Amino acid sequence: MGSVYDDVEVGLGSPGRIRILRIMVKRPGECFTKYALERLTGLKPVDVRRDLRVLVGLGWVKENPYNPRTYEANMDNEVVKIIADFFRKLPGV
Repeated sequence: MGSVYDDVEVGLGSPGRIRILRIMVKRPGECFTKYALERLTGLKPVDVRRDLRVLVGLGWVKENPYNPRTYEANMDNEVVKIIADFFRKLPGV
């Protein structure tokens, strides 16, 4: 991880990561399987896996060690809080 600006650039650098974050921050505390995220975002399985790897690496998403693994927004992360606030302020979201 680099500076917070580098992290934001990486974290928001793909439409898929933005879709995943948008779904997760709209439903904080809810856990999602990869399959659920595929259905909710319309992304391909390979894209969901790749994007989750990046988001977990940044600490923006928590990976829970269940079988199957589940994922949730890390609402303790300051950047995620700011992103969630940004999404809430967008019209029609």
